[in-house]
Amino acid sequence: MRRNKLASLFKPTQPDRPVVVLDERLLDDTDMHLYRQIHKGTIQSHVRKAKRQLENTRLNCSDTNCSILLIHNIGFASMSQEDLFKLIKNRVRNDTSSIDGVIVSGSFAVSDGFNVEAILRFDYEPISDTGKAIKPKISEIHSAFCASQMLGLNSAMRSEIEPTNEATPRTDIVFDLDGTRYVRLTPLLSADLVTHVTQRA
Repeated sequence: MRRNKLASLFKPTQPDRPVVVLDERLLDDTDMHLYRQIHKGTIQSHVRKAKRQLENTRLNCSDTNCSILLIHNIGFASMSQEDLFKLIKNRVRNDTSSIDGVIVSGSFAVSDGFNVEAILRFDYEPISDTGKAIKPKISEIHSAFCASQMLGLNSAMRSEIEPTNEATPRTDIVFDLDGTRYVRLTPLLSADLVTHVTQRA
């Protein structure tokens, strides 16, 4: 079970404490590798499923000459965007040669009780020469993604639409195990922004 593995990994970093913070910055290189391995299975299954979908697309659309894996993160907060992106890229390189590039995007809302900040992430990594050749087109998609998300987020902040499908609130991850509470804290405002909107709550 993932929680047991996380507890075994982080408990030694903060022994004899009733609350253990799940902060990967406390891990050495060996334990950081183990931390990524804990999440490997989930990522691997998504990559393999996407691989089959992209292969079917190539079969059904004979003029397809490039396959891009896009994973839009709407709630997976157990890893930073950087670590999640790295893990997905490694899985694609190890598991398939039929994907030309990887995009990991995400839309999140963070609040400190006074301010609400929207975080938009869009990271691209070409895997093949074909993936490198379409980087200008990916930049266009990036711009369109940000414009679309910002429009939805601003509308949500004005209560014109329900925000459920536009941004996922990022909150502390908390679980209890064997008398100890484990907490992964929500990132601080402006901790890892690419594009953001701030408004009073």
